[in-house]
Amino acid sequence: MTIGLMRIEIFISDANNLKDKRVVMRSLIDTMRKKFNVSVIEEGNVKWRRGIINVAHISTNSAKCNSTLNKVIEFIKSDPRVEIINCNIELL
Repeated sequence: MTIGLMRIEIFISDANNLKDKRVVMRSLIDTMRKKFNVSVIEEGNVKWRRGIINVAHISTNSAKCNSTLNKVIEFIKSDPRVEIINCNIELL
């Protein structure tokens, strides 16, 4: 069994206030949970235009776990509202 942990820091260019940020973050988090069957949580309130998302996934092997986490990254990259600043993946 493999546990994959990922921390993604994103930049939300169109967020002019906290409400704008929350709309984008909630949309990303809900879609990731439904589409990829991962556990997702937002880490604290950094700033209006920055957000940190933590993702966890459990799989039977490391290749499948890594593949799922990479699909999550590609999903976030495909969203024009956000830009990935930093991403760390750890497999346990």
